[in-house]
Amino acid sequence: MQLQTGHAGGGVGVREGGVFGRLLLYGYIFYVIYAPPLPIGGEFLRVMVLMAVPPLVFLGAAVSGARSAPGADLLRGRSVSAFLIATLFGALYVAIVVTATAAVSGLEETRLVQNFLPGLVVINAAVIVGVLNKTGHSRWGSFEVLLWMGAFQGMFSIAGALIESIHDVSRSLYAASGGANEYVAANRVYGVSTDFTYGTPIYHGIVAAVAIWYVITERKTRYVIPALLMVASSSLNARTGVLVFCGMLIIFAILYYIQRVNFVGVMSVVLAGLGAGYIAIELLREYVPAVYASYEALVKDTENLLYLDQYTGNYSVLIPEIKRIPEGLGLIFGEGKRLYSLGAGERTDIGFTNDLFLGGLVYVVPVYVCFMLFLLTKGTSGRILGISLVFAATVATIKGEMLHNASILFAFAIVKLLEQQALEPAPIDSDRLRVVRGNTVVYARSVRR
Repeated sequence: MQLQTGHAGGGVGVREGGVFGRLLLYGYIFYVIYAPPLPIGGEFLRVMVLMAVPPLVFLGAAVSGARSAPGADLLRGRSVSAFLIATLFGALYVAIVVTATAAVSGLEETRLVQNFLPGLVVINAAVIVGVLNKTGHSRWGSFEVLLWMGAFQGMFSIAGALIESIHDVSRSLYAASGGANEYVAANRVYGVSTDFTYGTPIYHGIVAAVAIWYVITERKTRYVIPALLMVASSSLNARTGVLVFCGMLIIFAILYYIQRVNFVGVMSVVLAGLGAGYIAIELLREYVPAVYASYEALVKDTENLLYLDQYTGNYSVLIPEIKRIPEGLGLIFGEGKRLYSLGAGERTDIGFTNDLFLGGLVYVVPVYVCFMLFLLTKGTSGRILGISLVFAATVATIKGEMLHNASILFAFAIVKLLEQQALEPAPIDSDRLRVVRGNTVVYARSVRR
């Protein structure tokens, strides 16, 4: 018998798998999140990866004789399986509506794969959580993989803001992914990604906020620096990620501290937030004036909305678009058209509005309700974290097509599945006995002679 020990509270308990296998796993995770453009596969490469990897993992588990494939137990959860079923139903329903209302020349136009993307992302997130667990990553070790990838993005983004040649690397990735907005390329676009102004900033805002939640509730103070680096990346690329981060923190402060009548905690969070915000604003004003100007314009537009009841800036487009709904039976069954792909005057970025026109309430109600129930499923953090994630989802679907963005969906899925996995009793492994003694995990591994 050989014994290995590790700490139950975090880090990696037992190391399994070679270095190459781990690098492959981390590369897979990085690509699912950020999908930087590669020379092969084009824009559909990420979808192909999402479709191919889970079957390969499940097949490998079956061939090896494993009792359960990595992540399979998580997919059997009621909220997860209900969301997968709703997503599959929604994708099939929209494909039928699109086919019935327009001439369809190929599978892509039915939007079957695009509308099942949430299901694909959840399945891949479950596989990732399962494989990380199999390779010895604890709950905290798994979350830290995301944090350090985000921290790298933050450092790369800050370096790009200071060094033009590094910014040019990000610009080349933006152009390779189809970006053609010269203003965006000149004044934003920092880091390594394919979706600089929507998916990646919101992903970073969500994961950074969850990291601060664990700082508050689990005393994971080492998460502060990577969380701030992720927020820095968000602030340089798009304001929405910062809004998501700040909104989630406000929800944490209100629901966590006030219910404990801990006003000192509330004031600490508020003061720390104000201090960090002031420093960030001054840094933006000094080093990235174009980004600072965009935040200044947002504040001015918000003041006009609240105090003068005037729609200026983005609000002049956003408010009228929110009010758009299909007419007649189109509201119930959908019209089979995606407004995002239409021309000026008809086009809208709002995800909920696009989905409503595409499949009506028959599509929107089951998919959105099951998604919200998935986010609100009780985990180790109770309901507070779930409520903050619902806020983030609301902002994300107003800003864009949230249910068709792999990065944002992955943030929600990985956070919830890690929380749910932490509630599951550890499976008994015939080759490795796991005994918890206080804060120490003792592994007894049998050795074949």
